This record gives sequence, structure tokens and C-alpha cells, in this order.
Amino acid sequence: MNEQLKEFAWAHVNICTSCGGSSGCGSQPGQTKTILGKEFNHLCTSEVAFWNPDAEALGKIMQMIDIWKAQVSSD
Repeated sequence: MNEQLKEFAWAHVNICTSCGGSSGCGSQPGQTKTILGKEFNHLCTSEVAFWNPDAEALGKIMQMIDIWKAQVSSD
């Protein structure tokens, strides 16, 4: 995965800030996890999230999915 794609993923890390208890993920204040070599605190259960992505973002999301699929099939 190239640095540009990592930066894209990191920009869409889902920090647990607005879950709101009963309507949220239930793990507030979230967990600490490492995503693509970078540590993040207070992550929601959905570590990376995309809302209303444009065509460019969809292309990057598809690249990430392809990389993930290749990784899963090689394990």
C-alpha cells in the first residue's frame, strides 16, 4: 500500500466522539488500535468510515478493498 493510500485511510479513521451512548457503538471512549502502522486512540468499532464519497474517494476505497482481498486470500 503506497503512502498516498495510507494517508487517505488515516484521514477517514473513525474517532469515537459522537456515538452518544445508547445510540452508539457502546465502547466509548473507544479503543486504541494501529491502522497501517499508525496508532490511533478512541476508535469506534468501525475503525475507518466513509460518508458520501466522491468518485475519486470511491476509486481509493476500491484500491483498499482489492489490497484487503489479496491479503485475505494469501493468508
